[in-house]
Formats: sequence, C-alpha cells, structure tokens
Amino acid sequence: KKTKSGLFIKKIQKRGTLIFSPYTGFSYAVHPHFSHDIIRWLNLDSKKFLSNVFEESLGAGWVYPLDNIKPHNSFLLPDKAEWKDGVLPESVIGINWFITGKCNLDCLYCYATDLMRNNIQEPDKEIIISTAKNILKYKPLFVVITGGEPLCSPFIETAFKELKGKAGVIVDTNGLNITKKFIKLCKEYNVVVRVSIDSERPSIQHFQRPFFKERSNQNSLYKIVENINNCLNESLPIIVQSVITKNNANELVELGNKLYRLGIHFWRILRIQETAKNSLGYKKLMYDLK
Repeated sequence: KKTKSGLFIKKIQKRGTLIFSPYTGFSYAVHPHFSHDIIRWLNLDSKKFLSNVFEESLGAGWVYPLDNIKPHNSFLLPDKAEWKDGVLPESVIGINWFITGKCNLDCLYCYATDLMRNNIQEPDKEIIISTAKNILKYKPLFVVITGGEPLCSPFIETAFKELKGKAGVIVDTNGLNITKKFIKLCKEYNVVVRVSIDSERPSIQHFQRPFFKERSNQNSLYKIVENINNCLNESLPIIVQSVITKNNANELVELGNKLYRLGIHFWRILRIQETAKNSLGYKKLMYDLK
C-alpha cells in the first residue's frame, strides 16, 4: 500500500513491515513491535515519535530535505539488535522487470547479453499491461524496470501507469535518453531513477560503456552528467551506480567526491557479474576485491 507520506508499506505477518521510499530508493524493515506506530506516522495519523532513527531513515524527502539526510547504518529498524530471529520474509520484496532488449550502449560487462536485441521478441503494449498485472499479483514492495535500456521502450509510461500507487518504482538507465518529458513522467509517477556512471574520466567511461554500432569519438559522460543535472534541478531522486573494475578501482574515492559535489546523495557500487556471453569483457575488467 502507498501511505499518505508517499512511502510504500508491505506488512509481513509476524515479520514486521517492509517500507520503500520513492524519495531515496531505499527499503527498510521495521520490527513488528514498532510497526503499528510507524504505519500511523507514515499515514500522517500520528505525530507520536519513537526514535530519531525512524525519522532520519524514513523521513528523508518529506519530513526534511534530502540535503539534510542522515541515513541509519542499518536497513533493519530500529536496530539490528532487535532482530533476534531470521528476518527474511517468505513473500516477494522486489521484482526486476526486463522491459526491453533494446539498448544504445554495448557495455563490456553487460549481464543481460543473452536477452538483448534480437535474442528476444520485443513486447507490445498489451504484453506490457499483462506483465504489469502479473507482477502485481506477487504484491512486491517495489519494481525495478530494467533492460536493455528501459528508456528505449516506447511503453515505459504504460508500465508507470499500471504500477502507479501499487508498488514503488525504480528505473535503471544509462542516462543518455533522459529528457524533460521523462523527468516529468518520473515526478508524476514517483519514480526513482538510477543512472550508471563508472568513471569521472571520459575515456574509461567510454571504454567500459561504448556506444552500440557507433564509430565516433563522441563520449557519453558529458551528456549523462548534463541529464543528471536536469533531474536534480527538478528535484527528481537520483541514485548513481558504478561497476567496480580494474580500470576504476583506484579512483572511486575521487568519483564519490565529485558525485557528492554534483548533488548526488545516493551511490551504489556493484561488482561485475559473469555470464556465458560476457566472459571476454569480464576477464578484461575483473577486479579482485581481495
């Protein structure tokens, strides 16, 4: 359910309450002892407050500005110590929706190569609608719309409409096709946008995430940063995610500092996932975290 605060909740019997924030893209689990009061608070039915931990974790974007966010260091609220039993629910938390195989980039480490372009049949509008309805039958807390490049799909607004108010929505994008129209749609449907940037150096970004079948010296990084700025200027929640490789491992601190100065509050660092079809790129880029 969507609460009056804009956050989504999913009650799990004897397990507490799962909460997704469309302001930050974060998900939390609230211990059952505190669930009733937190749900009332999220529905604006009560000003009763249990702990600053809840406000600092769940209040970002609606209680106070994202610039002042103080995220709790655990996604188990109020504290890990409260969770003495296993906390994994038996029902679905989030679902990844592969909405299109189209993509304007040809990333060396792409984990979805086997589903890209001509390997699958592109869905029409009716399939998008039916897929959304089937996804919602599982009552996910949130849905991640991915691909391919989701913004290459002509039916992304259709997906937004079907999911609106029934689950939180995140879009994973390379950031190249973000337009004013897309930003407007995301604000209308409370969508969180996750943009991929691997390096502050254009040469590394372009090497790891080159254009698909485009022989030019054009670099994608400048356009992506411009589009991120456009999102931030419209107060659209943005998360940047970076894939760690042997090319960028030593510069992640500098990248993080620049993202922070740009106005990014949330940053995810991911590891390469090897698949049968990206093994060559995997071997070129793999970084041993040990």
